[in-house]
Amino acid sequence: MAMSGGVDVGAAVIDCGSFLIRGGLAGEDSPRALVPSAIGTRAGKNDVLGHSLWGLPELVDQVVDVYGATDGLQAVPKWDVMKKIVDHVLSKHLMVSSKETPLILVEPSYTWGVNGRAAAAELAFEGMGLKSFFIARGPVMAAFSAGRSTSLVVDVGHQGAFATAVFEGYALEKSKQTSVLGGRALSDFTYQVANETVGQNGIRARYELPSMSGAMTEKESNAEGSNGVAHSTTALSKDKAGSEEKEKPVDRSQDVGMDVKVEAVPASPPGEVGAAKPTIVEAPPPAAAAVVPMEGLAKPFLLDSKKAFYRMQIVHDLKQSALSIREIIETNESEANGGAPAQPATAAAVVAGSKVKREPRPTLYTLPDGTELDMGQEICERIPESLFDPKLLSDSKIPGIESARSLHRLAYEAASACDIDVRRELFGGLVLSGGCSLFPGVAERFQREVAAITPQMFKLRMVSPSLRQDRASAPWVGGSILGSLGTFQQMWMSKQEYDEHGAMGINRKCP
Repeated sequence: MAMSGGVDVGAAVIDCGSFLIRGGLAGEDSPRALVPSAIGTRAGKNDVLGHSLWGLPELVDQVVDVYGATDGLQAVPKWDVMKKIVDHVLSKHLMVSSKETPLILVEPSYTWGVNGRAAAAELAFEGMGLKSFFIARGPVMAAFSAGRSTSLVVDVGHQGAFATAVFEGYALEKSKQTSVLGGRALSDFTYQVANETVGQNGIRARYELPSMSGAMTEKESNAEGSNGVAHSTTALSKDKAGSEEKEKPVDRSQDVGMDVKVEAVPASPPGEVGAAKPTIVEAPPPAAAAVVPMEGLAKPFLLDSKKAFYRMQIVHDLKQSALSIREIIETNESEANGGAPAQPATAAAVVAGSKVKREPRPTLYTLPDGTELDMGQEICERIPESLFDPKLLSDSKIPGIESARSLHRLAYEAASACDIDVRRELFGGLVLSGGCSLFPGVAERFQREVAAITPQMFKLRMVSPSLRQDRASAPWVGGSILGSLGTFQQMWMSKQEYDEHGAMGINRKCP
């Protein structure tokens, strides 16, 4: 047992998402920490981590994403960057020692592969000095969060959409279906449309505005406290150490679909997967700002990593405020069908036999410079609607959009890849998770669309958490449940086992 605030605690659970990293202690209902999956680097100074990366752009020179530039469906972390974030979560948010606390890392749906998991084990035992370690599969943990060991899990996150069949606690890799349509793709297209709508200046982050562009002095920087900006050389006075608590920036981590486009040229190359020991390299002073291509824009366009990160935060807020699934209005089919009752509008109405009415969301959004942006109801519904009809974004130039598939098609094909005897259980335990599942109307529409293509011999049942935020944290909640089970304690990989079998032994211990 480790100690946190003088109290014995169990294992730490960290969900390594491609946009948010969630951390907490096993047995708790929700994660304590939600921090960005990125760090800010500064020339000759300590990195900016956690909430400070959101609230203190003046301290940042470049933003380095944990997963870097990917093709949208495959991603292996930069383990040196991951170590910094995990250490920050354990010490600043959970207040536990990594050397005394067993750690469960939740692997995302797109998986790290056998070499990636081996690198994670090297990081845990060699880089962090852990005594016990375990890697849990994201789809399996999402199923556990719903109280199921067999389930059909559809995860719609930042990296893309993934449908995986889980049978008796094991993810069936042969069933996995993928699509690029996730938070990153929707943010790209939203950014394109918003920039065209705004006009000449386009979207600018708050720190780019003339009134906000003054850089902070080192004294002001130190006054922000140590929670988020790592201070390794000078001790803060007691009155300054508490200043961040008083002036903490607004935590927007609870927002819907917070999908930030962060594709930075890393300050140092990620460690090789087969290396004997992860190398933690401090970022050198940058000679020039790293640039990232923003795919899907009306005109070719380059942004440095800092602008990309903070401008896409605004896009996230816009998505959270204005986007929603188009409401399917009950049509007047009764007259055409000779008095037969009309079909209900949503999947919830199909189940409950009642009509569901949702008020339209406001589409007006005020940018940091005071510009009022209104993309219109049609566009605000079209963007999330593409999750069920990818052709709506066929002109967006998003890489891989031509082969993208809808959420309900992913679910159906994942189940169809399994034996027919298993499909009945899979359709009876449908789990929807991920940040993009939080758009209003997505869960109901998903159930309706799956029901429309599923054979009537299978009984369809949604078992996802009813609370929207619980859907976003489903893999973490499942990891919390797993780590609190008495029967799980024999499943840890110990340091002794690591020394005997090497890093690759994690793939046998955590299948």
